Amino acid sequence: MARVVIVDDSSFFRNRLRDMLLEDGHIDVIGMAKDGREAVAMVNDLHPDVVTMDVEMPVMNGIAAVKEIMSHTPTPVLMLSSMTTEGAGATLDSLAAGAVDFIAKPDGVNLDINFKRKLCARVRLIAARGASSLVVPTIKEANSIHDNHDSLIRVVADADLIFIGASTGGPIAVQQLLQTASSKISCPIIVVQHMPSAFTEPYAERLNGMSNLEVRHLEDAAILTKGVIYISPGGKQLGFVSRNGELVTTLKDGVASDTYKPCIDYSLKSLAEGVNNKSLVIIMTGMGSDGKEGVARMKKRGATIWAQDEKSCVIYGMPQAVVEAGLADAVLSLSQMKSIFSRIT
Repeated sequence: MARVVIVDDSSFFRNRLRDMLLEDGHIDVIGMAKDGREAVAMVNDLHPDVVTMDVEMPVMNGIAAVKEIMSHTPTPVLMLSSMTTEGAGATLDSLAAGAVDFIAKPDGVNLDINFKRKLCARVRLIAARGASSLVVPTIKEANSIHDNHDSLIRVVADADLIFIGASTGGPIAVQQLLQTASSKISCPIIVVQHMPSAFTEPYAERLNGMSNLEVRHLEDAAILTKGVIYISPGGKQLGFVSRNGELVTTLKDGVASDTYKPCIDYSLKSLAEGVNNKSLVIIMTGMGSDGKEGVARMKKRGATIWAQDEKSCVIYGMPQAVVEAGLADAVLSLSQMKSIFSRIT
C-alpha cells in the first residue's frame, strides 16, 4: 500500500485527489496539507512514500517545500503542474530542487478518468521505487569509466547522430547528461522527452543556458546542424525525411489517440529510414516501453544502443524493455554516461 501526503491550497482539489487515490485500492492517503510549511512538517512526522505537491501556494510554495523536504526528510515528490509557460518554469525549478516527476494538473471541473488513471499509476510506480528514485550519483560512480571503456567514448566521438529518448525522471537526467557534454561533440543530438507542449520550449531555453553546446527547440523542416542539441516539441510527432543526403525534420500535430506526444517509437522508426550505422540511440528513465520498437529498427540499420541502468533510473521501464528484448549494446548508469560525454576531445 502506497502511503501518500497531498499538498494543495485548494480544499476542493485536496479532497478530490484524496477520493481518486483512495478509490485505487492500493493507495492510502495519510495526510493533507494546505501549504508548503504544513507539508514539510507533515512529511517529517508521517514519512509517506510519496508526496503530491502543488506549485503555487501561500506561506511556502511548492519549490521551497521540495527543497526543505529534500534537505531534512528526502521523500519522492510528484508535482502537480499547471499547463502554462509560467507553470512549466516553476515545475522545472521543482524538478531541479529534487522532485522526481510531474503530472499536468487539470482545472477544478475537468478531473476526468484519464487524469485519475495517470495519477494513480504514477503514484504506485514512484512508491514502488521508493528512496532509489532519489539516488544521487556519487563521485566514485562518476569516475567509474576507465581506460577499458575507451570504446564507449569512441562511439560518441564517432557518431554522426545521437538520439536520446526519455520520460518519467527524464527532464533532470537529460539535463545532467547534457550539462556535462563536451563542446567537442560534433554531431546533432536529438532529444525526445515525454513532456507537454507548454514545457518543451522553456526546457530548451533552460538547457541552452547550461550546456556547452547550443540547444534549440526543434522546428519543422529543419536541417540538422552538427554540434547542436534539438528538443522535440511537446504535443507533436517528430519525423525525418532525407533530402539531398541530409536529414530534414517533419512535425505533425499529435492526435487524441496517441499515447505519447512526442512518441519515441514514432521518431525512431522514421529516423531508421534514413540513417547509417554510426548513430547512437540512448533510452533513459521512463515508464512503459516507448522506444523499444524504434530501437529494434535502428539496430537493424547498425545503430549502437545504450540503455540507462536500473539503479540510476527514476522509473526503470523504457530502458528495461530495451534490455530485456536483447537490444542494448551497453547498460550504463547516468554517471557513466556523463563521464563519457564529458571526455570527448
